[in-house]
Order: sequence, then C-alpha cells, then structure tokens
Amino acid sequence: MIKKYKWSQSVATGNPAIDLQHKQFFFALSDFAEELEQGNAAKSLKKVLVFLKYYGEWHFGKEEDTISVCTTCPLACENKEAHQYYILTIDTLLAQIRSSGTSEALAHTAYEKLTYWLVNHIMRIDKKNAEHIIVKSPNKKPQLATT
Repeated sequence: MIKKYKWSQSVATGNPAIDLQHKQFFFALSDFAEELEQGNAAKSLKKVLVFLKYYGEWHFGKEEDTISVCTTCPLACENKEAHQYYILTIDTLLAQIRSSGTSEALAHTAYEKLTYWLVNHIMRIDKKNAEHIIVKSPNKKPQLATT
C-alpha cells in the first residue's frame, strides 16, 4: 500500500496563491500514487518528473519573488537552496532514466523522495516564511500573512 499525501489545511501557508500552487504538486503526486498502486508508474514516471520539474521551477520563481519583497523572511536562503535541491533530485532521477531506463522500483523511489521533500519543505520552510510575507490588497493597508 502506497502512503498517499493530499493537500489539507495542515500544510496551508495562509498565502492563497502559494497554497493553490502547492495543491498542484499534491494533485500530481496523488495521481502518480494511483499509478504506483496499479503497477503502471514506470510508464508515466518520466512524464511526471518533467511536469514536477518545470512546474516546480515556475512555482519556485513565484514563491521566491513573493519572499524577495519581505526583508524579514528568516529562511529565504534556505528556501532557495531547498528549491535547487528539489530540481537536482529530479534531474538525477531523469539521468537515471536516460542511462538505465525506467522501472517500478525507480518510480517508487522517486515518489518517496518527492513526497517527503514536498511535505517537509512546506511544513518546515514555507509555513515559517509565510508568517513574514507581506500580503498587499488594493483596498487595504499591507498586512502580514496569517497561517
């Protein structure tokens, strides 16, 4: 049985745009977990990794831009390094596929690494940074985001 992860309020950062983007990671990994349970993940592994890489790069850019306006984010540098590690992890998995092909075992490894990274990253870094990100509304004074 595959441990499945679903987005919930427990991983919400309080920033609606970031939370919506995080949900997409959970949706993709949830669909991939279904493939794993059915024994079909090897066929979709490369496609999932490519999506997670490019979606991740886009999301990380948005997230880092949001953080860059805040001078008090305590984990901004660690956040950027974690994003680089995520992309490196996917690049390493894609290199394994190029050199050795894909397999259900590699698909399981990829799922375990990426779900662990995602949940750990959001809970340990993103939620902490969200406490310091200024949310600007056109009709209100800037305020701190709430979690």
